[in-house]
Amino acid sequence: MDNHKEDQDMADNSSDSDSSMEDDTQQEEITTLMKEVQESPYKYDSHVRLIELLRSSDSRQMLTESRETMNKYFPLSPTLWLSWIRDEQQWAETDEERQRVLALCDRAVAEYVSVDLWLEYCQLAIGGLAAADGPARVRAVFERALTAVGLHVTKGALIWEAYREFENALYSTRAGGEAAAEARGRVTALFRRQLRQPLVGLELCWAEFEAWLAADGAAPDANDKRNYEKALERLETLQPLEEALTEEAEGGGTVAAYQQYVRHELTDGTPARVQLVFERAVLDNCLSLELWQAYTRYLDFELRPAGDVTLAVHERAVRNLPWSAELWESYIRAAERAQLPLERLEDLVSRALVSGLQTPADVLLVWLAWIDLYRRRLSSDGRKGAELMVSMREQFNKACEHLAQAFGMDGDPECVLLQYWASLEAANGCLGEATALWEDILSQGHDKSARMWLQFLRLVQLVRSVRQRGSEDGEEDEEEPRPAPAQRTAADPAMPPPPPGFKKPAPPAADGKPAPPPGFKPPPPPPGYKPKEPAREAPPKAGEEGGSTGDVERDSRTVFLSNLDFNISADRLRQHWQSTGEIADLRVVKDYKGRSKGFAYLEFTNIAAAEAALKQDHSPIDGRPCFVSRLWSGGERPKAFKYNTGMERNKLFIKGLSLKTTADTLRTKFSEFGPLKDVRLVTLRNGYPKGIAYVEFEDEAAAQRAVEQTDQTQLEGSTILVAISDPSKARGGAGAPTGAGGAGGAGRPPPRPAAGRGAPARGRRQQTAFVPRALQKRPDQAASGEPAAPPKSNAEFRNLLLAKKD
Repeated sequence: MDNHKEDQDMADNSSDSDSSMEDDTQQEEITTLMKEVQESPYKYDSHVRLIELLRSSDSRQMLTESRETMNKYFPLSPTLWLSWIRDEQQWAETDEERQRVLALCDRAVAEYVSVDLWLEYCQLAIGGLAAADGPARVRAVFERALTAVGLHVTKGALIWEAYREFENALYSTRAGGEAAAEARGRVTALFRRQLRQPLVGLELCWAEFEAWLAADGAAPDANDKRNYEKALERLETLQPLEEALTEEAEGGGTVAAYQQYVRHELTDGTPARVQLVFERAVLDNCLSLELWQAYTRYLDFELRPAGDVTLAVHERAVRNLPWSAELWESYIRAAERAQLPLERLEDLVSRALVSGLQTPADVLLVWLAWIDLYRRRLSSDGRKGAELMVSMREQFNKACEHLAQAFGMDGDPECVLLQYWASLEAANGCLGEATALWEDILSQGHDKSARMWLQFLRLVQLVRSVRQRGSEDGEEDEEEPRPAPAQRTAADPAMPPPPPGFKKPAPPAADGKPAPPPGFKPPPPPPGYKPKEPAREAPPKAGEEGGSTGDVERDSRTVFLSNLDFNISADRLRQHWQSTGEIADLRVVKDYKGRSKGFAYLEFTNIAAAEAALKQDHSPIDGRPCFVSRLWSGGERPKAFKYNTGMERNKLFIKGLSLKTTADTLRTKFSEFGPLKDVRLVTLRNGYPKGIAYVEFEDEAAAQRAVEQTDQTQLEGSTILVAISDPSKARGGAGAPTGAGGAGGAGRPPPRPAAGRGAPARGRRQQTAFVPRALQKRPDQAASGEPAAPPKSNAEFRNLLLAKKD
């Protein structure tokens, strides 16, 4: 018995010893991890492991501090937020602590748009229902949740159902009267709002709605049924996209499926739906650079000028991928568009430079973004010239010193920063400083680079042009005569000599073959040889009028305006087009002197407005027709003629009109014969009428009656000719459009043959001087009725020549 007790004591001591050893090991790991996250705060896994260990211990304060430290450098996943919120909820005893938990929920839903987080937030908000304004606070949280995730196709119904259950519970506590009717109306309104959204479980919601109304002796009306059916149709189009997400999630990635989902919503959805799909995408793929870039780029163009929503998404992007210089650059530019104070912008750049950028190119990209921003901000304040460069040199020096300290000579191997600095010095008239900077560039191993020397020579040419203007406009200094023109190159200090052994590289041949050696002479060409003229290359499409920007979503909202009056202003264009839709941007293209080139790019906030603008093609603006067309890209060009080129029996072709005749006059005259679809006066590009028009009827019978009764009649002092529109005959040379009596009928001259190979165009000389005789077309004698002359022999030709000599 005593031996058994001793064995039991030994086992207990051994268990206590093992537990103590485990605690010591865990404490050592905690200490190591705390030191590690303090030295390297951007190690995500170390933060997660430390929080996991502290949760299993009783260190509540250390756990809270560790979570705060991690959240300072990284956004927390919904799982980490839920564990934090539930831990704090267990520890909350006072109202102040409960409010702190709700504040924690606000922080959580601001980092990720998660249905689970919003559902937890709503449940916690219901816990404060007993307060005086408790119902209003709960409703406010539910409405925020519906705005954030109420359109989530697969999980959004959870928020709607929780909201209805809350309102239904309040309704059940009302005894009757107006309060009960108002509470019941809230539930009914929630049903109707949900049935307008394409959500999973819509059929069950409809059945519950019918039962809810039947309890009060009512039934869904026609609008309810129509909204429900539209939502079901929309849900059917979204189901394949949701299934693709599920299939790719099982395969290990959903980036491609979300990209397809986004493209679909950009075409058929609303901005709210597009933003929710982006939020779902970055929630499931928080480390995908291309998704964050697409999301921020969409907000930059959709929500302009940049506001709190856009900046919040940029902030979340750089918190998820702090090592991405591209995201930091777009964040800096968005903050500049939001007109943030310069101090906040400088703090943002400082954060970017210490965020763990990996390469010198990344750091250089951030510095260039900051210097661009700083220059624009100072220029907008009126600083220029030497005054501007005093402040800019300080920033350039900071950037150069930072790159040199961090990476040495590899910080900016191509001297991009110094080249930018030199160009800015030259642009502001500080030519001596610019020359000194280029000498510094060449001294850093670029003295053998022909490209660098050519760029330096451009600066030298600028210096010379300035000196030339000074020598022509200023007075000569008699004590220091100028060098002779032949000696100017050698005496000019701004033209340093090239390094020893420097040779200008020979330009590569056009066909890619190596250039011939010096002194090579090609063999002489044969007699009569004429060199071919080089073929003219097509101009680059990036500079063509109406060219695409490369952004498909933006191009779909943009139309190209051409044939504009050269004196028209942007305000006048905005005034004309603002009734079509909300304008996001209007860019009137100008030449180097600031004069309008007669075309512009009009960008709307949505695709529907752009489609409406396209329907107003050829509409007059200040008496001049404005051509409206889509943007085109690649080899796709807009069609030159958009109207039908075949016979249209319901459309009339009218010519011989007075130049004072208006569309209203034609509409008044021809509306007597039937309803009109369109009246179009044909004008020159400057808006002057050509005296012809097209009148389109709803039916063919009305058009035929109008031809019979108006052809060759008087209208405002002019005899008009009216015919059924048939452009194919006029184009093919068969005659004018078909009229009442047909082509060549009574009272009409026969149609003139169209100009072609056999007949010269009117007013132009027939080009047959250089056509060989054997190929020239001779008149057909048989057709003219004259007998064909017999062929002559050689003897007859000889006699003819002898007779001419005599």
